[in-house]
Amino acid sequence: MARQVHPEVEAMVSNLNSDEVVDLVFVCDNGWGKDVADSIAQFGGEVKSVLPSDVLVAEVTVSDIPKATSISHVKSVSPDREARALA
Repeated sequence: MARQVHPEVEAMVSNLNSDEVVDLVFVCDNGWGKDVADSIAQFGGEVKSVLPSDVLVAEVTVSDIPKATSISHVKSVSPDREARALA
């Protein structure tokens, strides 16, 4: 599991339909953004943008949130609206 998962991200798993798609922000360990992006793509997610300091905004299906939050080298996962504060 990622070191920090925003409570709203955890709530998405139980409150949204499993086939809905959401945008999430992934803060990665330094230098690991590409590997995390590849892991997201392996389970069908799509990286929409890469921000400075290995921060990714990715589109993920709700049913894949548990996989996304358990990727190695992910420091935190939060809802997309927080991306601007992290950039």
